[in-house]
Amino acid sequence: MLRSWNLQVGPQLSGASCARVSGREWTVASDKIPLVVTLAVAIVGWSATYVVGRITSAPTLEYEVSDPSPVQIVGQPGAQRMRVRLANLTRAATFKNLTVVLLAPKETTLLGDAIEILPLPPAFEGNEPWKLRGGMARYTIPKVQPGWEFVVQVAFTGKVPPVLRFESDDSVYTTVPTWETRFVRYEVWILAALAAVWASVIAMFVLVSFGVSLRRKRPTCNPEMFDETG
Repeated sequence: MLRSWNLQVGPQLSGASCARVSGREWTVASDKIPLVVTLAVAIVGWSATYVVGRITSAPTLEYEVSDPSPVQIVGQPGAQRMRVRLANLTRAATFKNLTVVLLAPKETTLLGDAIEILPLPPAFEGNEPWKLRGGMARYTIPKVQPGWEFVVQVAFTGKVPPVLRFESDDSVYTTVPTWETRFVRYEVWILAALAAVWASVIAMFVLVSFGVSLRRKRPTCNPEMFDETG
């Protein structure tokens, strides 16, 4: 008895053959993943570096004023305290004779004995005392080096907090905290996070590609493609 083998040739594949084709299609499409991720991380990293460079190259003084909170002071019922944080965000500019000015609105009284400036090491505020005159308090910091920070604590009575002003021998750009200044503060962490994301995506791509390559090496013969007749 003679046996004949009829090989079915056609565009339709199934089983392992389809798995092999799908694996090839996935590999071709996934080849672009590392490039896309690298470009995205590079763009975000460059943007962060550009913003940080623009802020740190300008004479930028960041200040943040906290909401007043009650404080207990002997002989001063209803006293409140306000905190002001100052930070020199530049990397090369030194602010000379930076004067912090506090102006008390009507019906507000500054409590001179409870006004102080606290330098965050290694900053140094100098040895001059606060100068009080009527409803105004002034304090001059001789030098504010790059990266130095200070905290000013102001005690007062009244419903309206004092108004903050600055004076300096040099040109100073003052700003409240923004997303740009936060980039300056957390630049290292942002770049580290971007590097971690990039490494994680590349590692996942390598592992998946390795798994696909192993699957493609398996036998892919589909017995349904052959029809045994006798």
